[in-house]
Parts: sequence; C-alpha cells; structure tokens
Amino acid sequence: MMRSQFSTMQSTHGPSFIMRSSSMASTRASTSRVLAFHSPAKWKAHFASSKATDKLMVIEFTASWCVPCRTMEPVIEEFAAKYTDVEFIKIDVDELMNVSMEFGVQAMPTFILMKRGGVVDKVTGVKREELLNKIEKHRIALMISIEYFNLRLFDALSWRGAKPNNNRCFVFFSYSCLFSGF
Repeated sequence: MMRSQFSTMQSTHGPSFIMRSSSMASTRASTSRVLAFHSPAKWKAHFASSKATDKLMVIEFTASWCVPCRTMEPVIEEFAAKYTDVEFIKIDVDELMNVSMEFGVQAMPTFILMKRGGVVDKVTGVKREELLNKIEKHRIALMISIEYFNLRLFDALSWRGAKPNNNRCFVFFSYSCLFSGF
C-alpha cells in the first residue's frame, strides 16, 4: 500500500534516497532530505561514520502498515526541509528488525535523537510539538557549544598575537583544533 507511493533510488555508496511523487495531479517529483536505509550493512557503515560528527541525527522507526507513522511523514519531511543542519533517517522496522531491536523500539512511530553515536533523546508516538522541541533543544546545544569553542579559540589566538583574517580559515582551524587540546 505505502510502497506504491514511493520509488527508491539505490546508491552503491550510501543510503537510498526516497523520492515522493506529488499528491497533486502533476507529474513533478520532489526529492526528500530523509535518508531511508534498507540494508543492514549500509546502515552500520553510516552509523559508524556518524559517531565522528556532532551533527544531530533523528532516526524515525516506522513501518509501511503503521497509520500513525503515515501521519508523521509530512511532519518529518517539513522538519528535514527546515533543519538542514540535522540529519533525518528513516528505518522500516520490518526491513531492519535487528536495528529496531538494538534501539529498543517497542511502539511506532519512535524517534531517536542521537549525537556522536549516543542517544540524547527519544519521542514515541504522534507528538509533533514534542519532537520539534527536542530537535530545537539539541541542535541549539550544538550551536552554543560551537560558538563557545570559537570564542575560546579566538581568545587564545588573540592572546598569542594571532589575528585570523579569514572566517573560513578560522572556522576550519577551529574545527581542526577541536581535539588537539587547544
């Protein structure tokens, strides 16, 4: 039933991207920013690489037969379009049952919010506002910590007489020094 509305484009190097046809009579298709995983190996590789980034990841555990999940689908699409600094993942519990068991998913939809491979929050059910608030909370925490780090780095560079003259170089430098104990 749900599969007839979607076509998947497989990538040999990454997740499948879902393209949804417009619900209107037009033949226009819009590309989703939600990554859908159908292979345990691709999920494991992506998950392993996500541990090296501070980017907030929102994992939606869903199923094609789940009516509440379909209710949240346009909400997730909206959030994915709005929060381009957040990664949105879709996992079908019937396709990747082991992944859903690893995360302790018992009801759907379940949304797991993660950073650096660790769970930072969870929302179960059709709770648009609660999910929105938690996304805002955890992405703001990241932005504040980056801003704080940049201020500390700028102070340290100024104290040493350095004057960064290019914001791009400063940001690159600040991220490259993040774990050097600067």
